[in-house]
Amino acid sequence: MSLLTVNNLFASAKSYDLTLQNPRPTFSMTMSLSVDNQSVLHICRKWFAVGQDPVATETLAWSVANGLQRLEMAQPSLNETGLLFHKSGEGEFVLSSPKTNLQRKTKTNRFTYEPASLLSIPFEVAKRWDALKAGEVFYFDYVVLKVQAHTKIKVQARIENDQLVVKVTPASWFWRLVFGSTRFYFDKDKPVLRKINGLIEPRDKKHNGKYKEYLANVELEQELDLSALVKL
Repeated sequence: MSLLTVNNLFASAKSYDLTLQNPRPTFSMTMSLSVDNQSVLHICRKWFAVGQDPVATETLAWSVANGLQRLEMAQPSLNETGLLFHKSGEGEFVLSSPKTNLQRKTKTNRFTYEPASLLSIPFEVAKRWDALKAGEVFYFDYVVLKVQAHTKIKVQARIENDQLVVKVTPASWFWRLVFGSTRFYFDKDKPVLRKINGLIEPRDKKHNGKYKEYLANVELEQELDLSALVKL
C-alpha cells in the first residue's frame, strides 16, 4: 500500500453547532491536500467565523508507511500554538500559550498506540478500509496539543443507511461523558468522506478560564475521495 502522486486537492464545508436547533452555520472550513515526492501527504485545515482570518488552523504531515509524522495547531485569539514531531513511537511536543507565559515549552512522550488526530483519522480509515468494513476495531493515541498529552481512542465502523460510519470514541469514561463519539460518514464502497459529526478544532475560553469546545455537524461541500490518495 502506498500513496499515489496526485494534484492538489481542496475541500470546503459549513459547520453547524449540535447544541443549536436552528440551522445556522457557526464556522466554515477549508482544507487543502498535496503529496510530496517522498509520498508524504500534507494537509492544512482552516476554520473561519467572521472575516477572512482563520480562528483555528491545523496542519498535518502523514504517510501510509509512518502514519502521523507532524501535527500543528494555531488558535490566534487564544495565543496558542502547538506542535508534535513523531517518529517510531517517540513524540516531541512544543507548546506556546498563556499557560507557558507565551514561551516555548518542550516535552517528550512515548506513545502506546499510533498517534492520531481528528484531522488524520480519515486517512487512517482509508488505510484500514477493508479491515474496518470487516468489523475490526483499532486503537490510537489521540493527540491533545494544548496540554502536550494523549489519550486512548477506539475506532470502529458499521454500515448505516447505505454509508460506512466510522465512530471514534475516547476509552476514558470521563472524556466519553464530555465529548461523546465523533463520527465520520463515508460512501459504503470506497473511502469518500462526506460528513463529520462531533468534536471540531475551534474553541474559545470562558470567563472562568475553562475552554468552550464545539460539537458540530460538518457538511462537506465537495466530496473528499481518499481512494485517490491512498492505494488500496
